Amino acid sequence: MLRLYGFLSFVVIMVVPGSEHANSQVATSDSTIKCSFPSAAGAILRQPGSPTSQRQERQKSILAGNFRVHYDTSGAHAPAFLDEFSRPIPGTADAFADSAASIANSAWNYQTTSLSYLPPPVDGGLGGGPEYDVYILHLGSLYGSTFPETPIDNKPDGVRYSTYMEIDNDFVFVNPPPNRGLPALRVTLAHELFHAIQIGGYGLWQQHIYFYEMTATWMEDVLFDDVDDYIQYLFAGESQFSRPDLPFTSSTLIMYSRAVWGHFLEKRFGRDAVRTTWEFSLQYDVSPLTAMDLTLQTTTYQSNLRDAFSEWTLWNYFTGSRFDPEYYPEGDRYPLIMESSVVFSEPLDTLGGSLPPLASMYYHVTSGGAPLELAASNLDLTAAEAGLIDDKEFSYFLSSGETDPDYQATLSGVYVKTAVDNPYNWHTWAVVNGVPSALGAELLPGASQDPFPSPFSPGIHRSLNVPLGSDYPPDVQLLIFSSDMSLVYSGTVITGLENGKRVVRWDGKTASGDVAQTGIYFFAATGNGRMAKGKFALVRR
Repeated sequence: MLRLYGFLSFVVIMVVPGSEHANSQVATSDSTIKCSFPSAAGAILRQPGSPTSQRQERQKSILAGNFRVHYDTSGAHAPAFLDEFSRPIPGTADAFADSAASIANSAWNYQTTSLSYLPPPVDGGLGGGPEYDVYILHLGSLYGSTFPETPIDNKPDGVRYSTYMEIDNDFVFVNPPPNRGLPALRVTLAHELFHAIQIGGYGLWQQHIYFYEMTATWMEDVLFDDVDDYIQYLFAGESQFSRPDLPFTSSTLIMYSRAVWGHFLEKRFGRDAVRTTWEFSLQYDVSPLTAMDLTLQTTTYQSNLRDAFSEWTLWNYFTGSRFDPEYYPEGDRYPLIMESSVVFSEPLDTLGGSLPPLASMYYHVTSGGAPLELAASNLDLTAAEAGLIDDKEFSYFLSSGETDPDYQATLSGVYVKTAVDNPYNWHTWAVVNGVPSALGAELLPGASQDPFPSPFSPGIHRSLNVPLGSDYPPDVQLLIFSSDMSLVYSGTVITGLENGKRVVRWDGKTASGDVAQTGIYFFAATGNGRMAKGKFALVRR
């Protein structure tokens, strides 16, 4: 029988104007708001050129380094430190503002000097001078927000803006309680300043707010690792660990828990991979998602977003009681990933589901042998870059023996065969007794799929990759033709593996060693009497 599995939405959280996130962990509610930057960005999308907020001048301001801090010394908006019982301490407004200025300058120096990010642009003297303006207000259950204000560029998307920020005046609402007050002030300033850097130095891509929030939440921990405020989001009703089936590109509450993507990138590739992504987004005028793929394909990292995402899917399994120090450094504090439990009815059984692009689903399969964990990922980056979120179906055929050659053995004794519309866009991990292995969803013999990346840009991408069938030899004859069918390249090429799939690679150079010109090209790869053929676009940057 065919069994379909998916994840239910555990909570429904209303997002009202001026809010965007519900803090949550095991002992907290889903009502605390982190940052209203997505609402401010959404206001620009709805009414281009209109201000996203009105600056609310306060009773007093102080100038310290790169910042001018505006605040009240009395009334409901006056800032205050908290005592041991989380009660505001009267008469601490000036001390709070001084601390905010000191923390903000420290964050500025670290992010722009130590980490080499571009500083936020000046705002033309709004707020009293060229310094960056921070307004302290009673924001209820909102940590803070960064408001895009004056556009610097004139283009359809990726516009840079000058900004200012607002932060809460006491953070008395924060959970867990140890993070209330000063710890929350520290991570809020790190988070909001990084928003100012993102959209001031590199540009605001309206449909990619998720990347701004996941990296800003990660940046909190880069600067203030002792606070660990990000961990609460991992326990929310909508988090990476409760809803891995939601698209990576979702600009919903899940994006805060996806700060773990930053931790994955940092350990797997190094902290600079995030900065390079923002630099490529600005340099090549592409979305953060495309820029991230370009970054990982450079010779520095020798990977790509598809491979990284499938590897991240595995990392998200080894948390909580399954913690392995090879993966997340703090993974023992993370929850377990949500799984669907399946009992294998021998000798043959089938299970299936559906996933949108850049999303994953996990299964716990029990049989007579050791439990088998299957982690499926939809790696259709082209669809994700196009903003498509339609689910694609997949099926697993389970067998107690090698029913046909397409079944692959697992350490549990269960044989697995995958059925999907486009094998290249899928990846499956099989984990047995903590030992992972990749189930290569190889193409059928003689099959051909679209080459990637698309478009291909020599110098930015390592190579053009042409997927081949499983029956191709280690070396194939590769022919590249221009749109007028002139032969551009001919040679014997050694095939390789990308994400468990056999591919033939071309570096974009002609037979004379020159980089090919921008245009549409045709390819043909032959071996063992088989031929894979198709076309692709090449763009010189």
